[in-house]
Amino acid sequence: MKTNFLSWQFRMQRQTVKQFGVFLLFAFTALFFLQSCSVVRPGETALKTRWGKYKDGTLTQGLHVYNPIGTKVIKYSLRITEYSEKMHLPTKEGLEINTALTLLYHLKPGSEQSVYSKFGNDYASPLILNNLYAIARQSTISYYANDIITQRETMEKEITESLVANVSPYGIVIDKVLLKDIILPSDITQAIANKVSAQQVAQKAEFDVQKQRVELNFSIEKQLKEAQLTVDKQKIEAERLQIEAESIKKAQIIINESLTDKVLKYKSLEITKGLITSPNAKVIISNGNTPFLLNTGNQ
Repeated sequence: MKTNFLSWQFRMQRQTVKQFGVFLLFAFTALFFLQSCSVVRPGETALKTRWGKYKDGTLTQGLHVYNPIGTKVIKYSLRITEYSEKMHLPTKEGLEINTALTLLYHLKPGSEQSVYSKFGNDYASPLILNNLYAIARQSTISYYANDIITQRETMEKEITESLVANVSPYGIVIDKVLLKDIILPSDITQAIANKVSAQQVAQKAEFDVQKQRVELNFSIEKQLKEAQLTVDKQKIEAERLQIEAESIKKAQIIINESLTDKVLKYKSLEITKGLITSPNAKVIISNGNTPFLLNTGNQ
């Protein structure tokens, strides 16, 4: 019975060893398969080298199987890469400004072999960033601190053009250079604030002068219009009086022409007749023309 137990134990050990061996073989096979596969995702490209030599150009997106012994796949991203760094940059007067410098760049398709030959897989630091630091410092040192904010777009353009000239021969495309969050020295900031305040005061004073000038011109124009209106009224009144005088004159002429001697004598007789009937009229003196009456009543 003991012999049977030992035999069973031996068989179990052998079975365990076999199972472990199968597991190791499966694990090795799976590891080998994984090592011999590479997936190039969208926006990526890859180089394949065999014992240090380029093989089959570049690999496009998809699954690629290769012999992992002596073969290496180097992947590169063709997507736009963003790099941001806080930097201390010098100015023309020897001061320093703080700014966040942002760079957008990508690798041009077809330039993988050239970049790998000269810089290896990590090309950003030796090729792009070192040039970026040097060019940024060279650009800001040409400007005074108080001009950097207003000339920011010009500086960004200068840095971009210089950086393109340095890295484009290697197949690097510079998409954008941005200077953000520019912080000037405190004394420069205060000087700018004082200048802005003085400009605002000057603008307000100029506005007040313009306002007073407009109000004065309006007042003068109003007075001129009122004076002109008065003159027009006086002219109209003078014309009215002249017309009235002419009318009276014409009426007088007409009356004078109509008052003949016979009419006057007739009117005189009518008046005399009225007076004769008056109880106060006593004496009538006449020279044959117009009678002269003496009123003797109440004397």
